[in-house]
Amino acid sequence: MSKSLKNFKKITDFISLYTPNAFRLYFCNSKWDMDMDFTENGLSMASANDKKISEFFQNIKVWARENDLKRDLKLDKDDTDFNNFFTKVKKDIHQFFCDNFNTPGVVSNLLELIKKTYEYQDKCSPKKTLKLHLVYGVAKYISDILKCLGLVYNTEFVDYFRLSESDGGKNAEEILTPFINVITDFRGEIKDTCIMDKDVKKVLTICDKLRDDILPNLGVRIEDKGKGEKSVWKFFDKEEYLKEKEKEKELKENKKNQKEAEAKERELKLSLTAKEYYAKQTDKYSEFDSNGVPTKNAKGNALSQEQYNKLKKEFAKHDKQHQKWVEQQNKKGTEGDKKGKKKKKDKGEKGENENQEDEKKEENKEEEKLE
Repeated sequence: MSKSLKNFKKITDFISLYTPNAFRLYFCNSKWDMDMDFTENGLSMASANDKKISEFFQNIKVWARENDLKRDLKLDKDDTDFNNFFTKVKKDIHQFFCDNFNTPGVVSNLLELIKKTYEYQDKCSPKKTLKLHLVYGVAKYISDILKCLGLVYNTEFVDYFRLSESDGGKNAEEILTPFINVITDFRGEIKDTCIMDKDVKKVLTICDKLRDDILPNLGVRIEDKGKGEKSVWKFFDKEEYLKEKEKEKELKENKKNQKEAEAKERELKLSLTAKEYYAKQTDKYSEFDSNGVPTKNAKGNALSQEQYNKLKKEFAKHDKQHQKWVEQQNKKGTEGDKKGKKKKKDKGEKGENENQEDEKKEENKEEEKLE
């Protein structure tokens, strides 16, 4: 890495983008006694897995809230298949730990177990046959293994089969007041909009504002599941959630700026002829032939025949692209002129029609006077 090449990053840059668990997951993806390639792409993948695990534990809460414990708890085929897979994963993970502490294998199996849990939930959801004790058993096991690897998530509700966190000595009114205020304000805004504006789009905008801007400040996230399906809510650490949201916004903005910069660069490149474009690259080439194709590199060494032929092809390709770009610009200019002329013509015709109407009005007035 080098600052001059603009591919240099400080440790603080990574810390601001990735959670401690993301770093630990990344380290677990390499065996402790082998070399590790430290790449930003690898860190991004580890961060995605971190979110996947955190989201999994939150979804357990959602399934628990929607689950009816009075239903028949006898295992059917889907339950048995899922439980058998769980048993196999536990054996495999034990073997990986015994195999010189093979953490990549352990993490891979845990992620596969999470994936299979989602598949099991998808099968059971339409029939409402999900066995919560099976899912809790899986979540508890995953939580225990992650702690062995130094990965700590908010899993007290799984570890102790408890859905609500301690209220810290607060009474019900103190806890509920912020939420009641939000609901009251939301109801008032919806009511006023329906009575005064009768605008469906505005109502939807208010609903989105509640989901995206208001509730996150109370540590609550609402997820829409699609048309006709019930939305679900999840509690999150407010500071962490808002920080993550800000990070996503920043990444989105950076991506947008990067695309705009690339588009401008591409536009600037195409606006130059091949000869002009390569002549500007003095950091790469020092001499050119009569057509403008580079013949020597920046150090003054002659390019090999293979390099010269390759540049010749790229040179010809660039000229074609430039010519195409010029034609497009001319076409846009012609269309713009036509639109301008048409607009001017329409304006003139409109003015003429207005004059004719004024003349008719004057004639009618004269006739009325004579009568």
